[in-house]
Amino acid sequence: MAVGCPMKSAMPELPLSPPPHQIAADTTAISKHPVPARVLALDFGVKKMGIATGTKLNSRPDPQAAVLPEQTHAESTLALSSPHSVFPMDNGHPNWEQLRALIDQLTPELILVGLPLNMDGTDSHLSKRATKFAKRLSHRLKEVHRPIPVKLIDERLSSAEARSQHKAGRDQIIDAYAAQLLVDAFFNQPDQLIEL
Repeated sequence: MAVGCPMKSAMPELPLSPPPHQIAADTTAISKHPVPARVLALDFGVKKMGIATGTKLNSRPDPQAAVLPEQTHAESTLALSSPHSVFPMDNGHPNWEQLRALIDQLTPELILVGLPLNMDGTDSHLSKRATKFAKRLSHRLKEVHRPIPVKLIDERLSSAEARSQHKAGRDQIIDAYAAQLLVDAFFNQPDQLIEL
């Protein structure tokens, strides 16, 4: 569900349909650390940045653990993800005050920044800019005593996948759907994060 924010002209709210994704992610079998309950994903771009949120709803024993030996001690985490908005960027630079206000409003425990690597896994020009943005964001949050962890997550083909899933002429919000795919990827594989 989209959350309203005071900067409506800068960040239009998305329509309430489609409903948020509900995903079941196997977290303890692959995660060495507890999975945060609230996640904010940013699909970095030079002109605009997609924003999505995710919430871990609960953890419960996996009923299939007895069937699959490699998941004997697994837990299944039910999570919701939702596109939030598209944030305007000025040549890769956000309005930092508006972005910080949005982060304060959404209260994430973890911020994911999409890393657009080349298909062979090497850095692209845009991935270098996304890394620089993530480092600046982390630094700015620490300056205002909000040390929320900022991590990178591989986003190869997330925009293409978002376009193929949402063909209904919504180009203006595709970036928010791409960010939603980052949230889903995180809850499915929490240990895939890349440190700054």
